[in-house]
Amino acid sequence: MTIHHRFLSQAGGALNPHQLANLETMMPWSHAAIDPNYHTGYELIKILNGTKTF
Repeated sequence: MTIHHRFLSQAGGALNPHQLANLETMMPWSHAAIDPNYHTGYELIKILNGTKTF
C-alpha cells in the first residue's frame, strides 16, 4: 500500500500536503496510474488473483 496526496501535491510545493484529509491509501500500480511523479519500479504484466485478494 502507498499513500497518495489527493489535492495538495508534495511535488507541487504545497505548504502542508500531509493533512489527513489530503491523504489516500492505494495500491502502488493504482498510484502510478494517476500520479506522474510516482513510479513502482516494476511493470504489472498479469493479475493472478482478484482485486480483493491479498
